[in-house]
Amino acid sequence: MSFASNGSWSAPLEYSKALRKELGQKRGQVGQILLRGDGVQSDSEEGIFWLRRGAADGDADAQYDLGRCYEQGRGVDVDVASAALWYQEAAKQGHDKAICALGYCYAKGEGVQQDQEMAAKLFLRAAQLKMPEGQYNLAVCYARGRGVKKDMERAAEMYMKASLNGHKAATSNLGLIYEVCVACQWY
Repeated sequence: MSFASNGSWSAPLEYSKALRKELGQKRGQVGQILLRGDGVQSDSEEGIFWLRRGAADGDADAQYDLGRCYEQGRGVDVDVASAALWYQEAAKQGHDKAICALGYCYAKGEGVQQDQEMAAKLFLRAAQLKMPEGQYNLAVCYARGRGVKKDMERAAEMYMKASLNGHKAATSNLGLIYEVCVACQWY
């Protein structure tokens, strides 16, 4: 007995991809455990080795974590271009923190050519994923007219969302906006 094939699905290939992704997640987790020293002696070199393996296998968390290591010089030399590259790989898979970090890279021109419009688009994607840091950074874009048209109402809206999600700087900035608006009404 044989099964009909639709020509586009190959069981061994699909199982292989799924297994590699699962293995990548485990490798990335081992890397983080070694970097942090969770229950084991901290070993940056070995941790980076396993993070790289997980990232190469396509694990978005490992890709993001490896990007952070390159950005901060944790276990590797600081290399903002490599950080941006790994953030981009994780962002392609919808990793919210990587999307926001990549937006920051574009906003500051770190590891990529500075592009305020691209930064705002990435912050919008992170905000849509309900990431407080993305909401906050998008609010800053609207408040300062960076990559988007200046719009204090949208800035206040995004600061409010970030504030409700626990972002302290967003709460402070929202208070400043309201203070300025009330002061403007008095004069």
